[in-house]
Amino acid sequence: MTFAKLEQIAHRGFSAIAPENTQVAFAQARLAGADSLEFDLRLTQDGVPVVIHDETLDRTTGTPGQVCEMSWQQLQTLDAGSWFNETFQGERIPSLDQTLLEVEQFPQFAYLDLKSHPSWTSEAITRILEMIQSHQLSDRCFLCSFDTDLLAAFQEKSPHCRLGYHTLTATDIQERLPEAARVGGVLLSLYKPLLEDPNLIQQARSQSVEIVAWTVDDPALSQDLQRQGVRRIISNQVVRNPQKS
Repeated sequence: MTFAKLEQIAHRGFSAIAPENTQVAFAQARLAGADSLEFDLRLTQDGVPVVIHDETLDRTTGTPGQVCEMSWQQLQTLDAGSWFNETFQGERIPSLDQTLLEVEQFPQFAYLDLKSHPSWTSEAITRILEMIQSHQLSDRCFLCSFDTDLLAAFQEKSPHCRLGYHTLTATDIQERLPEAARVGGVLLSLYKPLLEDPNLIQQARSQSVEIVAWTVDDPALSQDLQRQGVRRIISNQVVRNPQKS
């Protein structure tokens, strides 16, 4: 069976072979043939948007403390690579600005996973939108979150920005589908409910909303999702040298 073109989205970069959310992981994903990039976004104490998943620094840097309590300068002293493998010693937590330079080199989109936190001030939202605009990536960046209030705040600042609504359950999908349809956004869904009820995929498509399935590392599951109509899949793996038109 052949499928329509799959958008292969690298989860935190090529995180199966390189430390997640680092520039080396992004570069490896691009070189391996990923179409798009997914990464996480938080704010430092001094308001710099940085790319890291966890609220705390322990897991990926071996340093105690919270991201929001550290300055950008302090974060730049931390090693974000050795936890994965000593060959990546010296990798740093990248800023959004550094990461957008990588995004420019991908053929399709970036999915920015905005982590909910009180530090998302009006000024911070404006700064991120301006940064994306300065890289001329407004049409290629989806601002994504579980926090619908945060997404609404971004849209209020920039009515035409692209939004992505995270979901965990079938109920989440049904609840957020109308809003995603209204703003021309996408739904980012845990893959399990999509396999349990494939009609969810068709419901979304009937309202011109694409579903992005995460996080799918099993090729058989990926094929099952594609059979049901999913065309955007986030994975820690990147299929090397996929056929390109």
